[in-house]
Amino acid sequence: MVKNLPLLLAMIAIGGSATLIINQTAYLPDILFWPLVVLSVILNIWGVIGLILHFWVRKVEG
Repeated sequence: MVKNLPLLLAMIAIGGSATLIINQTAYLPDILFWPLVVLSVILNIWGVIGLILHFWVRKVEG
């Protein structure tokens, strides 16, 4: 399970930084803004769920 941890942390970092970049940008057309917001939210949720499962499995195994 440890080999998945860097991937999960990278997903959260990319999702979080994408959210910050999108919100701090002066102007993005709606056709780019909403898909990027949805993608960053999906990455954040997926990463958090993966981290929760990762630590839960480690707790159950150990």
